Amino acid sequence: MSDDTPVTLTGFITSSLGGDLYRFADSTGDIIVEIESDKWFGVNVTPETKVTIWGEIEKEFRSTRIDVSMIRLAN
Repeated sequence: MSDDTPVTLTGFITSSLGGDLYRFADSTGDIIVEIESDKWFGVNVTPETKVTIWGEIEKEFRSTRIDVSMIRLAN
């Protein structure tokens, strides 16, 4: 996918990597996501909590991650 491509994914925040970085996993694999503190809107998650994230692909050098604009509990 190209840089700045909008994405919507449903899966799990499996771990915190420090700061605003987290590991997100779904049935297709895992990716690092950046979720700034003002994007959480009171959502609390554990590795077993299914969430939906909205954001954009962010490509830098050899890494790809998702810059999350919104996170919500999945239905």
